[in-house]
Amino acid sequence: MENASKALLMTGGILIGIILLTLGVYLYGIMRDAEQTRATILSEEQLVKYNQEYTSYDKGAMYGTDVISVLNKAINNNKMYEDDESMWIDVKFRLLDDVSTVTNVYTWDKKTKKYVLNNSETKKIKSTYGFNKDTDYYLLKNLNEISSFLSKGVKEASNKKEDLDTADNIRLAVDGHNPYKITYSGFSDFKRMIFKCTDIKYNDVGKVNYLEFKQIKSSSYN
Repeated sequence: MENASKALLMTGGILIGIILLTLGVYLYGIMRDAEQTRATILSEEQLVKYNQEYTSYDKGAMYGTDVISVLNKAINNNKMYEDDESMWIDVKFRLLDDVSTVTNVYTWDKKTKKYVLNNSETKKIKSTYGFNKDTDYYLLKNLNEISSFLSKGVKEASNKKEDLDTADNIRLAVDGHNPYKITYSGFSDFKRMIFKCTDIKYNDVGKVNYLEFKQIKSSSYN
């Protein structure tokens, strides 16, 4: 009888051990699945945040300044992931006009009592940067001139108001209001152009990897 009781106690102990082990494995599985779900949600949140940096440029009208911003983002992104092409972003854009420097002459108008545009001179700079409206879309990863263009634009002094030379002042001055000129750089010209996003693509894991823009309106200096 005593032996039977001991055997029963041992059997009960083994059963309790098995139940506890099973419960432990079950709880571990639940915790592991919860952690994996949490990691997946976090990954999806990171993906959404990453994509929003670029999907915010998916617009029907924007200035060239926005195109410059997305170009800079893509350039920095590709440098950061230099050894991982799966993370690269390509940007393509097309121009309707040649990028140019523009010099405007402003003279005083007696009726409105304001300076008004009197004359404008445009000089193409496509020979400097290779930007030609007849060329196909400019591709970021294959066009070093874009980086050079952006870098030069940053370094250029902001547009300055300059008095005209003496002869022009004598010829154009009205009531003592001397005319002046402002020369807008090619960088300024690009920034004033209006573009639209014509395409946006994603890679096989859902990350933005391609954006395409097209100029839809010329620069305005009025």
